[in-house]
Amino acid sequence: MPALLAMLCTLAPLFSAPSAASYLSATVGGHVTVGWSNQPPYQFQELHGGDDVVTGLDAVLVREAAERAGFTLSFEHVDFARGLEALRDGRLDVLIGAYKSPERLGYARASRPYRIGRDRLFVAAGRDLPAVGDVDALFDALLERRLSIAVARRYDWGEAAGPGLERLDAAGLVRWTDGLAEAGRLAILGEVDGFLGDQLAGLALLRDNGATGRLTLHPLVLQVRSIHMLFSRDGLSAAEAGAFDRALAELDREGRVREIAQGFASALSLSVAFRSDLIDLFFIVGIVAFSISGVVIARTGEYSIFGALVLASLPALGGGVVRDLLLLREIYFFESPEMIYACLLTIAAGYLFNRLLDLLRGRALWFFDLVNLVVYLRRRISPELTMQVFDAAGLALFTVTAVSIAAEEDLAPLWFWGPILGAITATGGAILRDMIRKDAVNPMLHSAFYGEAAVIWSLAYALFLQFLGPYAGPGELLAASLVAMLGIFATRMAFTLLRWRSPRY
Repeated sequence: MPALLAMLCTLAPLFSAPSAASYLSATVGGHVTVGWSNQPPYQFQELHGGDDVVTGLDAVLVREAAERAGFTLSFEHVDFARGLEALRDGRLDVLIGAYKSPERLGYARASRPYRIGRDRLFVAAGRDLPAVGDVDALFDALLERRLSIAVARRYDWGEAAGPGLERLDAAGLVRWTDGLAEAGRLAILGEVDGFLGDQLAGLALLRDNGATGRLTLHPLVLQVRSIHMLFSRDGLSAAEAGAFDRALAELDREGRVREIAQGFASALSLSVAFRSDLIDLFFIVGIVAFSISGVVIARTGEYSIFGALVLASLPALGGGVVRDLLLLREIYFFESPEMIYACLLTIAAGYLFNRLLDLLRGRALWFFDLVNLVVYLRRRISPELTMQVFDAAGLALFTVTAVSIAAEEDLAPLWFWGPILGAITATGGAILRDMIRKDAVNPMLHSAFYGEAAVIWSLAYALFLQFLGPYAGPGELLAASLVAMLGIFATRMAFTLLRWRSPRY
């Protein structure tokens, strides 16, 4: 529900956005100073062409809005608490990435909402905190266990968390900081037991400091609120603030806000949900599955060792190569040779296993039962079915990882490019394999519901990532990925076992 609320709040301004004509007629110009703090993926500095450039979801959006409204801008790094003070005193014109509150509206104007903030508790691993159902119960648990947390001062923690923080502070369990980066650093160093912060910004902080496994997200969401830009009443007139707002509306109507969110927020969520070791595991399992399907074909078709290598490596590696060539990326197994090792070891293991069975069949009494069990299973389970099972597993794993890569590469619209990359990665190599088989009729292109299963489920997965991914947690993303994998596998096997045919052209 929080993810659905986030999507609805993000899309709501689309229905009230002004026309292009009214936007242009009210455009004004000037120079504005924008305050930012280090909060990837929203605001951070990155090296481009030898220069440090302020980027991130908030920074890119304010830059594009300023350009449309006829403003020039400069960025000034400032901790969030001090940024509010500078905005109030007129030393900053704009502060990005802020909640709207009655106090802040006394000295600033708020833009229309452009994204959603989800505040969570990050707690050190091993701290026994229950999965409570409300915020008061969570703070009661912190008090009972005497767990200290770092909290950025002057953040608006809302009516639900505010009283709980006051109780913790009275008990001496709160370390106040100037911003999220300092709060996270104290928790990473072990000076406190946890910290409060925006979900994505906190995950990015842990990832960038190599502390993803040392602190975890408590399942309770403290608050879900819309994020705004704040315009200084002293620095910008009502007309100038309105010009910014109309520019944001135009960007929202064109889908640009969603594209920017996908590029920064979805990529971060995926990188956390699919940690490097997990995504590598998915790839390796997929490569092994496709390699086994090729080994089964080589065994039943009496191919040579080199033939087995070709039949196994094409589906295991070929689709990923085609995908990376289309994206102008470095071929994935050049930087991860273990992918090739997995393919070669699978082929070698299959060869040795078959030779061992041939050698020991009827000769070793102690091995008799195991050999006969394998022979029995081979009679009951056809090589074709074995090949289909492992082929379906490889199809599922490769499709989902390819859609995730499309999201991380900021391909828009994701609902279009995700299924294309998924189908290319998962089916390209298998199609090539079947094209070179001596008995191939290439059922994937004739009767098998193969690529169709990949396209249908990758479309559903891409739609989830595009519209809900920027605000989904790592657990939700991982669950969606597993559902897509199981859906592809189940769909493919259902068509195989029930002998359903793909619809004819």
